[in-house]
Amino acid sequence: MAFHAALPNDVPDVLGVLQSITPYQPESLNQELFGAGWKSETARLEMMAAWNSLVELAEAVTNMDLQEQVTFDLTLHRDITYYTGLVFEVFAPGVGAPIALGGRYDDLLAQFGSAAPAVGMAFEIERVLAVLNAPTLNHRAMTPRASNAVGQMGGQGDQDAKGYAGGGL
Repeated sequence: MAFHAALPNDVPDVLGVLQSITPYQPESLNQELFGAGWKSETARLEMMAAWNSLVELAEAVTNMDLQEQVTFDLTLHRDITYYTGLVFEVFAPGVGAPIALGGRYDDLLAQFGSAAPAVGMAFEIERVLAVLNAPTLNHRAMTPRASNAVGQMGGQGDQDAKGYAGGGL
């Protein structure tokens, strides 16, 4: 792991550190980790920028009152080379596995002649159908929150959320 190779020598348990911090509590990242001792100043600065971005995202999630629905697992990793940053999974009640997976892949489109930053995701259709067929799930109750979240995070409001999520998941 290239990131681990750039960490200070006194960070023996990287997974332990990642499990103990959350961007909902910015102070949970020990400020000493930002300090000296890094083998690469570039890596330290990249880590600081990534952490600050996660803190901003957590603040946006909190402002939308979605912190009970959105968690951050900083140990999540996919060994797919086209991901260049954040990866994520989407879970739903009653399904013990992700219903969608995705991430940031800034370099992938350049391989097809159209360089652009990108985020994408794929839905696991069988799992989505399991959620939609669950007898206890009230889909209509979820629509306003899903629609509002998409609108506030850069979509075009309720119509996009309803159009892409079949009324809101």
